Amino acid sequence: MRIAFPPLVVAIVGLVVIFAVGERPSQQTVAAMLVSMIFAIGWNIIGGYAGQASFGQAAYFGLGAYTMTLLTGVGVPPLVGMWGGVIVAAVAALLIGLITFRLTGIYFALSTVVFPIILMTLAIYFDVQEVSFPYKPNQGILYFAPDVPEVLSLIALCATVAAVAISSLIENSKTGLYLHALRSDQGAAEASGVDTMAQKLLALVVSAALSAVAGALYCPAVLVLTPDGVFGLLRSVEPVIFTVFGGIGTLWGPLIGAGILHPLTYYLDTTLGGSLPGASGLLYGIALLIVILVFPQGLFWGIRSAFRRHFAAKGVSMSSARAVAHAEAFSAPSGTTTSAVGPPVLQIENVQKSFGGLHVLSQVTFEARKGEILGVIGPNGAGKTTLFNLINGFMPIDGGRIIVNGTDVAGLKPHQVFAHGIGRTFQMVRDFKRLTVVDNVMIPALTRGRGRRKALEIAEEALVEVGLAERAGVMVDELSTGELRRMELARAMCGDSSVFLLDEFLGGLGGQDATAILDVIRRVRARGVTIVAIEHTMHAMTSLVDRFVVLNFGRIIATGTAREVAENPEVVEAYLGKRWAARAGH
Repeated sequence: MRIAFPPLVVAIVGLVVIFAVGERPSQQTVAAMLVSMIFAIGWNIIGGYAGQASFGQAAYFGLGAYTMTLLTGVGVPPLVGMWGGVIVAAVAALLIGLITFRLTGIYFALSTVVFPIILMTLAIYFDVQEVSFPYKPNQGILYFAPDVPEVLSLIALCATVAAVAISSLIENSKTGLYLHALRSDQGAAEASGVDTMAQKLLALVVSAALSAVAGALYCPAVLVLTPDGVFGLLRSVEPVIFTVFGGIGTLWGPLIGAGILHPLTYYLDTTLGGSLPGASGLLYGIALLIVILVFPQGLFWGIRSAFRRHFAAKGVSMSSARAVAHAEAFSAPSGTTTSAVGPPVLQIENVQKSFGGLHVLSQVTFEARKGEILGVIGPNGAGKTTLFNLINGFMPIDGGRIIVNGTDVAGLKPHQVFAHGIGRTFQMVRDFKRLTVVDNVMIPALTRGRGRRKALEIAEEALVEVGLAERAGVMVDELSTGELRRMELARAMCGDSSVFLLDEFLGGLGGQDATAILDVIRRVRARGVTIVAIEHTMHAMTSLVDRFVVLNFGRIIATGTAREVAENPEVVEAYLGKRWAARAGH
């Protein structure tokens, strides 16, 4: 019902509007508004759900429009030729994505602007500047039946309902969770097993296909195509403005934005077009100002936030009975959680990393055994987090091997490293915004191939384990720092990982939260999980870890128990300086 409800609502409202307006000019306005909705929905999939700020969506809109019109000119019915435009746009999106997704941030956004400019230039060069859409009034539905104005509106409504259904399906599927995760924090998504490149390509291809449908339906509404009309900068900006105004990253945002702004634009152009040629641009500017000043996240999020403040009930994803049944797990004493240390599961062999002439890590070699808690310590700048980033696949190593469960993972991408058994928490908690706690936690279980129901069960059990059962259904931005730390640990627990990398896992925590985290870590290691931890709180580390590895200036200066490393003169000198070491008699 969650998936079917939005397209059903759009279908009913659309039918009411189409049969209420009646006459031809109004039907053209309705059809054009529906085209804008499809276009905005298409952009929202890549720009909203996936968080990739594309400003070149006109490339796919124009390819859909030109392909269908040119095919119609050689005898292919428009309703059939539209699918040719969809195929051309999808293939172009795949090729463009393979090129541009290697870039990030502003560089990606700027690169996307190039493609509609290239296509517009090619259209002018090959002299297809004004292409007429064949008008055949006596033809049937395959030619959009021009003599019956309601037909084009009904076809556009069917396409809009299909676009909403696709958007709803994405939003309520694991693909939607993956896209939300990479939009919020691509690195954390990769560390949770999400193949972000594949997900971005999928989002771009679907987005391009919907944009091509919008472009194809635009043709019979305007009858004459021009390069600037379909490939121009304003055409790329329109879906962005509609979506941002309505609410980016939501199913309803593009519909709200296009439903409000497109009719207003049409009214201004028809009434003030002679005296104020830039009326539509003025409206878009005012709309953006309203969003920035009043609803920074768009109308949908503003209305939703107001509604939640006044009427939202406290909901959770798991039943209270289940949470109570497992409550003792979190409060259980940690004294029985010791585990026998087994064979090596993580082996670091002669790992090296340099940035220019700076040697960050040099010939680092150690191993961590099954069920062992290994502490990695050292002064600031010793290379600890860099080491984790190399193990995790965030950075390429310059030399050496990283062996996990017998497989060398050096050079693999983070999601591939995750698949070999490496879980990760971060120095600063990296959560997935606009998702509930349980949705944050269940993503690694989904990437491990679990079905949604099974992944939800695993996530609920992990939340019970860390004491967040009663917070499962709240949005992640409502958690305290201690709860965020526990949530991130629960997320790592859902990935069936044999090795956890915990980077400053007690950062910002008070005594009670820190004790809770330490108890959870002890229970996790009792299951045979290997834990490699970075932490500056030495009192907690000495009570937790079995063995230490001490780094200084990128090389290992000591290994052993807490007592052994504390009595090592190099360690004392690294932490306290030569003067203190000499005074201490070393």
